[in-house]
Amino acid sequence: MTGARVTVGRVGRVTVGRVGRVMAGRWCWAARAIGLAAAASLLCACGVKQEAVKAPAVRLFSVTLGGAPNAFDGALYSAIAHGQLHAAGLSVTVLQAPASAQALQELAAGTTDMAVADQSQLLLARDQGLRLVAIAALGEQPLGAQLEHAGSAAETSEAALAKRAGSGGIPATEDVVLVVRVRQAEDEGENLRAFMQALTDAFAEVRTDPAQAAALVVAATHTRHPRAQGQAITRALSALPAPTSGAPYGYQTATSWEAFARWMYVAGLLHTDPTSLSQPYTDEYLAGQGV
Repeated sequence: MTGARVTVGRVGRVTVGRVGRVMAGRWCWAARAIGLAAAASLLCACGVKQEAVKAPAVRLFSVTLGGAPNAFDGALYSAIAHGQLHAAGLSVTVLQAPASAQALQELAAGTTDMAVADQSQLLLARDQGLRLVAIAALGEQPLGAQLEHAGSAAETSEAALAKRAGSGGIPATEDVVLVVRVRQAEDEGENLRAFMQALTDAFAEVRTDPAQAAALVVAATHTRHPRAQGQAITRALSALPAPTSGAPYGYQTATSWEAFARWMYVAGLLHTDPTSLSQPYTDEYLAGQGV
């Protein structure tokens, strides 16, 4: 596995919640720092021993992509380059696995903090007993060869799957999702909310200037054809839909997950009825949710 490392840091504490509260948190810290400096000067003048004030620790955080960087990663690279993750107190390293299945295996093994993966691959991983959960949807992609590892090419061809899935046929698309370990979701909610707030702010920038975000993604791919790839990614970013009115960036729906999981189970791709397992997704850590 190779990694394109981008490291950012932070000075200060961030208050996470609705859109816009990140900046409020930074201003609060700045005011506190000024107050501490004034108090230190006063103590020094009185002959009291001055203690060093340490900046809060920065949380190192790694994200493993399930394949080469693409348009779905635009908000991530933008949040790194433009400082939203810096403000959230996260020092982020972006790594790359050959495909979604490997990225999820690394996540389950604890070698990375988050994975970008296909919806179908997450359901397959959970069917194998891996305790993983999606915390955000980054967009939709065509449903294609991602399922072939579940069996032979003949078994997973569109015609065969349509026959096994019944009259409903095959879903046209699946989501690309951000995935974490279940225990991590239980124990590190503050970091996950900070991460998603940063991506939410960055996604607004991506929609305003998709070409700039595309350039960041292309730089991470080390392609020999940057212009052509940049144009393709710009078009893909421009086509990403805005969040549904009233819903935060990354919102996932129970109806979509249930329908997709049910199809995979009926098609024979999942051995365990997904409805007997814990919910495969949560919206709790999206901007303005669960607080």
